[in-house]
Amino acid sequence: MKKRFLLTLAVAFLVMGFSGQSFAYFGNLELIRAIYDPSVLSLTEVGSDLGAKAFTTSGAYGNNIFTGNNVNTSSFADAASTLRVSYFAQSTGIVATNDFWMTAAATDTSYSMKSRQSSTLTTAENSLLTYYGTFGTPSATVVKNVSPAYYQLMDAATVGSMKGTLNTPYHATISLAKLATVGYVDTNLYYFDYNNANSGNPAGTLVATIRTFLTSDGRTVDLAGTQIATMINPNAVPVPPSLLLFGSSLLGLVGIRRFRRNGK
Repeated sequence: MKKRFLLTLAVAFLVMGFSGQSFAYFGNLELIRAIYDPSVLSLTEVGSDLGAKAFTTSGAYGNNIFTGNNVNTSSFADAASTLRVSYFAQSTGIVATNDFWMTAAATDTSYSMKSRQSSTLTTAENSLLTYYGTFGTPSATVVKNVSPAYYQLMDAATVGSMKGTLNTPYHATISLAKLATVGYVDTNLYYFDYNNANSGNPAGTLVATIRTFLTSDGRTVDLAGTQIATMINPNAVPVPPSLLLFGSSLLGLVGIRRFRRNGK
C-alpha cells in the first residue's frame, strides 16, 4: 500500500511539473520568432516561443531541427511574402551576464552592434517577452502598434529599437519576400557575449542558420503551403533512419552473442 501511494504521489508531481512547464511561455533562454506585416494598415504581429532546445551558444545544433508553433498565413491580411521575421533569445534573470542571440541576413558575413547598446537591447527584449507571455499561449497574436510589441520596441524608431543598436547595414529583421519565389528565407543566428558588448563595436558569433519556410506538412518546403514554419540548420545532413536501424541491429546481435557466451 505504501509503495502504491508513493508511486501515485510521484506521478502526480510529474504531471504537475509538466503542466506547469506547458504554461511557461516566452521565458529566458528560449528562441523567439516574431513575424509581422510592415504595412502601416496591417497591425497583426505573431510572436512564437520555439523552445529552449532550439539554440545553443556552442553552435552544436542537431541536424534539421524542426521547431513547433507553425503560423497560418491567414493570420495576416497580406500575402506571406510581404512579411518580415526576426529570431532572438536572451538569458536575463538566469545568467548574470545577460547574454543574447539575434538573427541577421544570411548574406551578411559578420554582425556587430553599436558601443554600449547591449543593456538597451536587453531591456527591450524583456519588455517584449513579458508582453507575449501575458497571453499564455506558445504563439501570441498581438497588435503591432502596441508599445511593447516587437515592431514598436525593436524595429520602429522607438527607444531600444534594433535600428538604434545595430551597426549599419545590419538589421535583425529579415524580409520574407522570397517565400513567393523559392518558398523559404535563411537567416543567421549570432551570439553576443554581454560582458563584451559594452565596449567598442562588439561582434556576434555565428552559431546557426535558421530557415523560415512555407509548408503544408510542417517539414517540407511547399510554395502552395498555408503555414509558416522554422527549421534550424536546414543544410545539415541528417543520419538516415535506415542507418540508425542497422546500427541498433548490430548492437543487438552483439548483445545476444555475449549473452550466449556467458550462458555457456
